[in-house]
Amino acid sequence: MRHKHHGAALAVPELLQLFDFYFSAIDEEPVAQILLRIHHDLASQLHEPALAQARDLLKRYLDYRLAMADLRVSLADLQRNERDMIIQYEKPTEISVLEGRWYLAASQIDKHVAAMLEGDEDEDNAVARALSASIKSYIKGAEPVIGNLKAGSYDSATNANKMLVNAHADIAHAQALAAKLTDIVQREARDLQ
Repeated sequence: MRHKHHGAALAVPELLQLFDFYFSAIDEEPVAQILLRIHHDLASQLHEPALAQARDLLKRYLDYRLAMADLRVSLADLQRNERDMIIQYEKPTEISVLEGRWYLAASQIDKHVAAMLEGDEDEDNAVARALSASIKSYIKGAEPVIGNLKAGSYDSATNANKMLVNAHADIAHAQALAAKLTDIVQREARDLQ
């Protein structure tokens, strides 16, 4: 995709490569400083309306990258809260608190997947939808076990955990799909170079 600005083409791949270049210094300087550098670089090379288009692309780039990072955190939160509910199998009140956090992590995953689906249809959209379906299947499989945990139906954490075998397969599939999303994004970045 190319945008016109004063007779020249604004190449999206080159802009994405520029953004990746600047963000490769994420461990060395604050995000705000990186963004200032990018905005300065864009302003020195582009004029309106191309400058506005490049800034819009930067916003979408950041939204997607943040959604990817937040997705990984939310998946980890979902699994951690499930594990903690199992560990607390003798404490229904604590399980209820953890269940709320578990559902919050699941809703955050939905939010991050929705952010990834914005924009044009591309290869990662099908993977993101499959990830969302795996999470929904995981939740559906885990909810009865969580209900039984709160009711005190298990005599050990091991027995409760055994009841989650199918749900664990779903979350493992979701993790694999998240890794595939990361691979797709990295491959797209490499292809731009």
